[in-house]
Amino acid sequence: MPDSKPVVGIDLGGTNVQIGVVGDGKKVLGRAKRKSKPEEGRDAVIGRIVEGVEEACKEAKIKVSEIAGVGIGAPGAIDPDTGTVIEAVNLRWDNVPLADLLGKKLNKPVFVDNDVNVAVYGENKLGAGENARDLLGGKYGDECPSGCNEQRMKSSGRDEFCVHAKRWGGKVQGWTGGTKAMTCPSGFTWPWAGTRGQSRRSP
Repeated sequence: MPDSKPVVGIDLGGTNVQIGVVGDGKKVLGRAKRKSKPEEGRDAVIGRIVEGVEEACKEAKIKVSEIAGVGIGAPGAIDPDTGTVIEAVNLRWDNVPLADLLGKKLNKPVFVDNDVNVAVYGENKLGAGENARDLLGGKYGDECPSGCNEQRMKSSGRDEFCVHAKRWGGKVQGWTGGTKAMTCPSGFTWPWAGTRGQSRRSP
């Protein structure tokens, strides 16, 4: 995306949707917030996202047509290659092609990844872990780190997450379909943030 055009960042959760317009110098130009209300259905949630993007752009004094694109951090299992939310329990979504649906409404390119992966990537670029080669992160309320970044973050490195989770003190184990998970010292098992499956307590 060209640096000369602002971009929109969205934090999509089961309760709230936080939206920001970011311009040159990484300055936040406009913000908006909406309630997710997943009980009203997929299309209603996406409609509120569109309204929020329009409001944030209005505060930034630009038109939606002037942004370069949109990035979304969404909960649950995500396929970042297709922008599909494979499973998000708190949104009550299964196999929702979010990037495609929102992209058509905004007429802009949309990138979707797991919310923790996106947050850790942001920290690696602009925050506490700026320029770090290896960075392991999590969310408040989670009992274990559940996101990872390496120089190969752009390829959403599943194996890297397992490697660094193990360094943190967890036990890497197999997961359904041959993907990986981490059992942390507290006894919880966590899949890689982009892998289908819910966290569970180990036997």
